[in-house]
Amino acid sequence: MLVTTDGDTVPCLLRAIPRTIDDEVVGTDVLFIDISEREKYTRRLEAVFNSPHQFTALVRPNKIVTDVNDTLVARIGVDRSTIVGEPIDKFPWLDLDPNHGLTVCEAVNRAGGGELVQTEGELQGPDGLARIEVWFKPIRNAAGEITLIAVEGKDITVKTRQRQHLQVFQRVVRHNVRNDLNKLVGWTTILAEEPDADCRQDHLRRLTRIFDGWERLTNKMQVIDRAIREIPHDESTVNIAEVTETAATAVRDDYSDATIAVSVDATDETVSRWLTRPLTEVIKNAVAAGDREDPYVNVSVRQVDNGWLQIVVTDDGPGMPDIEREVLVTGEETPLQHGSGLGIWLIRMLVSVLGGEIDVDVTDTGTEVVLRVPTSSANRNLGLVAPEQIS
Repeated sequence: MLVTTDGDTVPCLLRAIPRTIDDEVVGTDVLFIDISEREKYTRRLEAVFNSPHQFTALVRPNKIVTDVNDTLVARIGVDRSTIVGEPIDKFPWLDLDPNHGLTVCEAVNRAGGGELVQTEGELQGPDGLARIEVWFKPIRNAAGEITLIAVEGKDITVKTRQRQHLQVFQRVVRHNVRNDLNKLVGWTTILAEEPDADCRQDHLRRLTRIFDGWERLTNKMQVIDRAIREIPHDESTVNIAEVTETAATAVRDDYSDATIAVSVDATDETVSRWLTRPLTEVIKNAVAAGDREDPYVNVSVRQVDNGWLQIVVTDDGPGMPDIEREVLVTGEETPLQHGSGLGIWLIRMLVSVLGGEIDVDVTDTGTEVVLRVPTSSANRNLGLVAPEQIS
């Protein structure tokens, strides 16, 4: 730094140039080069690179990571030294959407050929899975050669879930509510023309059930909407034994003829308080499956490696329909094949937002729904791994 007569400091590059006379060094000239503009430019680049709203990694065309920004390091929860100098396609924390037909390796190769590549994927970290939009951008040197590839990601998790939520809501309104309206028209017409008082009461109960269904539908929509917005910022936790018993008790209150056995082999672990709602819905679906007499449901919880819990809900029903199983496991449905209500979507959406996974196994003896969810301690553990890596 050069200090001026006014007391200001100016960043400088010092260059010592030997002074010679007749090839003999007689002194040294010191040249002060003002690099303040270059410093400003460098700071701007650093500010862009370390933007808190974007994950960034710099990769050579040979796929070796040369640098990553602070935002990416914080999000994936690993030390920078374990990333830099390693091939980007070897890390489990970045998984591109297979529906886009690209792997990380292929995206880097295409960007290395001069193409700007845009796709979507998932980023794994201590806070669970984040849905991201990813760009692979070629960077050229002064000679026009591609020397680096900037891999930039933007978190679109909330946006994606809200879009999915809206699509499900539109489907429910279009299908379920429209069918209910047809029923309302029919039953109210019959009710108006029915002379017998007892029969009118039966018709009225049918109408009341439809309205009650709409109320439950509205409540579930509100829960899903709140979960999408609040779970990422809600750090309140509850003991897993309390969550499990609360969920089982809520279902027992509604289904007095059901037997719900609960066993928890991880009584010291805590989880997000939001887990109670999807677990209640899973147990309720297990009890109500097939409308059978004296249903039996078993709920077991155990701890697995790396701070994850496995919750298994087993029933003796006729087996979950393939459509509902597909929604739970993949979070996808088609316009022609979709679940009848919001309960399945509520389970899928909340477990997903919590950073967990769902698996379903249907056999001749019933259905087994497996929830894999992180404990609160796992969410603080920088060494967190994805649940699919758990043996």
